[in-house]
Order: sequence, then structure tokens, then C-alpha cells
Amino acid sequence: MTKPQSRLTEGQKASVCDYHKKNPHIKFAEIGKWAKREFKLQAAPDRSTVGRIIKKSTRYESVQPQNAGLLKAPVIPFKPLEEAMATWVLQMEHRKISLSDSLIQKQALRLAKMMDIPVDKFKASNGWL
Repeated sequence: MTKPQSRLTEGQKASVCDYHKKNPHIKFAEIGKWAKREFKLQAAPDRSTVGRIIKKSTRYESVQPQNAGLLKAPVIPFKPLEEAMATWVLQMEHRKISLSDSLIQKQALRLAKMMDIPVDKFKASNGWL
């Protein structure tokens, strides 16, 4: 038997925002009760929790499918670096160059230096990879 869920996932928060958008007249406490029933939660989210979720609704408008089940979506602090790395990896794959974790991390550190990202703020760690 599984333990009842007590926190909302990113996907469920997006559903709460969507429900509020379709039913703007419903009070936050009632939306919390709806969420408890809809997602079979252990307890209804408090009205202040629902209010915070709705206040940050733009954050949940584009929840990626791979993040929908997470309790907290990952934060990308250096988006331009991430985008540059994604482009670089795709270019290397197109050129059929085999990439190791170490090579990717070294390139990330080179790009971070070029982008003036402080060494103490970005480490290209295994967790980042």
C-alpha cells in the first residue's frame, strides 16, 4: 500500500493554475479542497499555498513533461551557458565526435569563463552534468 501524497507536483500545480483560470470566482480554500479530491492528497493545500501557486502561475504554464512528476522543478541559474552547451553538444554529435563527461565539463568551464561567470558560482560538477 502506497503512502498518500501530501505535496503537489509541478504538473499538479499547473493543473491548479488551469482550474483557477477556468473558475476565477472560486475561493482558494475551495480550490485546495478540489486539489485534495482530484489528486488524492493526504490533506488539502492551504488557501495561502494555493494563492502562492496561482501567483507564480507563469512558472507552471510550460512545465516540461519530464518535470511534471517532480515536487520542485530544477532551476537553471545560467540559462545562456546551458543553451550554448546544448548547441555545442549537438554540433559535436553532428560531427560524430564522441563526448565524455570530462570533455563536456571542460567545455562548460571554458564557456563559463568566456561568459564571465565567476568560478565560485559555476563548477561544472557531476551533479550539473
